[in-house]
Amino acid sequence: HDPVKEADYFLKVVKDYIGKIMLCLDWEGDDNPKFGNKEWCTKFINRVKEKTGIVCTLYTGTDGCKQNISLAGKVPLWFAGYPKPMVTGWTLPKWKYDLGKWGKPDIWQYTSTNEKCDRNTTNMTKEQWIAHTKANVKTEAPKAKPAITTNITEEQLRENVVNALDMLVGIKEGSAEQSLP
Repeated sequence: HDPVKEADYFLKVVKDYIGKIMLCLDWEGDDNPKFGNKEWCTKFINRVKEKTGIVCTLYTGTDGCKQNISLAGKVPLWFAGYPKPMVTGWTLPKWKYDLGKWGKPDIWQYTSTNEKCDRNTTNMTKEQWIAHTKANVKTEAPKAKPAITTNITEEQLRENVVNALDMLVGIKEGSAEQSLP
């Protein structure tokens, strides 16, 4: 699996959504023969940027962060880290990860359960979120406040979720005609 060919295929599949959605590379070890290759993600992300002007977000866990430390500070990070005991509900757990040069991620997926959805948190503003979707807005990922804060109230967390979901109102799955507000 050549990363440039994979990126080209990815862009072909999402072409109608480019500039409307955040482009993400899901880098996990499950059934991924290239997991562990320290250059694969860089080549994929560079190809996406070359073709679109958009800095692709890296979605990964602790091992993926270690493998891709050269991308720290250059691409947005959507971190998958699930504290133990497993979290359910909307109470944000305490941050307990050391991601080295990555610091705190732009987005943190803190649950992965059999519930209806995984739960994520971010402190990105609506404008920063939209900037992640646009070509040539910035050459580097917009910097949000760290996604993890221990003094966020449940009400503030809910407001963050509602604001993020508000951007998706009117978008119909599979519809290329719909765009973010």
